[in-house]
Amino acid sequence: MANLEGITPPVGLNGQVKAPVEWDPDGPSGSFPNIMVIGGDFNQAPGLGSVPGLVGWDGTRFINIVGPNAVTYPKLLTTWDPDGPNTSTSPRLCRRC
Repeated sequence: MANLEGITPPVGLNGQVKAPVEWDPDGPSGSFPNIMVIGGDFNQAPGLGSVPGLVGWDGTRFINIVGPNAVTYPKLLTTWDPDGPNTSTSPRLCRRC
């Protein structure tokens, strides 16, 4: 995992965490900070209610991660930048069930 310094792992999910990964939602030139994306066997997150085993964590609160309807309860997460680092395209969050 890349630098998640300062982000304390969250508590309060009602199941097992299987796949934490750091993600920069708008790429290295964007203004948004990196977040932790968490996949696993849980369906509740504090502040969000019902979730399909996929949430973001910004160090203080859970964030809803919008994804394809077919993706639920991922066991593996990774990031992928289709046109290489330091380009205008944001890295993508890849999910594999």
